[in-house]
Amino acid sequence: PRPRRHGVPINAVIVGLNYYSNDGVRSLQGAVNDAYKFRKGLLRYYQAKKRNIKLFVDAKLKNRKYRCVTCSDVVTAIMDMFRKARRGDILVYYFAGHGGSTSTKQYNNNSGNIEFLRTNKGDIRDGVMRQLSESVPEGCLFYIVTDCCKCGGLVEGVHEQIGTSTKHSVIRVRGEEPRMRYLSSLRKTSDIPNAIHLSACQNFQLSAETFFEDQNQSGGLFTDSLLKVLKKNYFRVSNIDLTRKIRKRMRNMKLKEKQHAGLYCSDVQGEFNFLSFEWMGLSKRRKRKLEKMGQTAIGSLKGMLPHKVIQSLEREDGTWQWDRIVDDFVVKGKMKNCLAVCGGTNDVSVAFGLLVSELSDKPWKGKVINFSAEPDLHVIEGDDLRSKTNFVKDMERGVNIDFQRVFDCILDVAIEENLKEDRMIKRIFVLSDMEFDEASANSWETDYQEITRKYGEAGYAVPQLVCPPALVSN
Repeated sequence: PRPRRHGVPINAVIVGLNYYSNDGVRSLQGAVNDAYKFRKGLLRYYQAKKRNIKLFVDAKLKNRKYRCVTCSDVVTAIMDMFRKARRGDILVYYFAGHGGSTSTKQYNNNSGNIEFLRTNKGDIRDGVMRQLSESVPEGCLFYIVTDCCKCGGLVEGVHEQIGTSTKHSVIRVRGEEPRMRYLSSLRKTSDIPNAIHLSACQNFQLSAETFFEDQNQSGGLFTDSLLKVLKKNYFRVSNIDLTRKIRKRMRNMKLKEKQHAGLYCSDVQGEFNFLSFEWMGLSKRRKRKLEKMGQTAIGSLKGMLPHKVIQSLEREDGTWQWDRIVDDFVVKGKMKNCLAVCGGTNDVSVAFGLLVSELSDKPWKGKVINFSAEPDLHVIEGDDLRSKTNFVKDMERGVNIDFQRVFDCILDVAIEENLKEDRMIKRIFVLSDMEFDEASANSWETDYQEITRKYGEAGYAVPQLVCPPALVSN
């Protein structure tokens, strides 16, 4: 397929380790190849930049020169990626190498075992992965992709969508020994809103590698399946569907030992495109379930307010952050019959006006009324958030408004479209720096009587007029 346009900045730490000096740990053949293949996929199909990808391999493909990759190297690189991240970034950690698990009598966690990723020097344990996942910057999404043995349930606390690795047991701490003390702070599953883990297998299974004759190199079956499923679906497939398709593909291989991919994330994140904030189409049943649970896309609007996104347009493209906010409200089904009157150029007024226009149903969707003595219903023009913002800011505006004409504009559309009552505007938001008494060009009592008469004759209820206090952008 043709490379897809991917509007979200991607930052990644990619690790591929073949050679292990540990006693009893055999070396691998294809982990380094898998790391290079995954990086190539990010560069070609997701438009990631080379400078934003940190690659750790213990052997270069050309000269096979050995290099030791330590646990500290990897964890430090991930933390550096977090520090440099900006709101709206996709952060990726990919690992191909040896993984494992060990039972413990000290405490019960999600799986009953301690899972770990093995580097050339030191192991990255599930507790460390939990702490890393809790450190993800607000407004970012952290994807963890692991192609190694026994990696299911690696990230403590993340909800298991597909798989059988976790036991959902209560975490208990016995004593307060220093090495175990951090466990007392672990929270229930679903408390990590920004982490998505895609594993090659369950925590009791092995991850297979083989020699691919068509590629003339060795590699992991999971990574190969992942990239081929993505390519077949034109890189637009939800996390849940991606995991299911990988499992189906690997089942058809009829492996000697079963290997089932796993997915760990919230219900809403499962519906996102892989490596994206973008939603896939939700079935009615799925949408009702999400609405009932009251979940929102990757966390709430905390730290992701509409006017903050508008303010960020001077230095970055906020389209993807904006789409997240709109999706949050769409899931809740709010503000479908609302219309905004925009009168200020400040970011709060413009952002809220744009948001209302995005959430409204047809024929009101994408429309706004300008705050003026001669107000009109405008179709917002522009191909992206920046151009739409500029359109709203450049609309004609005045120091007062003819409210009767505002209501007339709405009534004219309703009569022309022959709208039923349930599709009529229910609420009008007046977004202006002016106070209500100063804004009205005529006596409101006089206007309201005339408005009520016109709407009554047409068989509609008068929309509620909402005039917030003067809006100030912080």
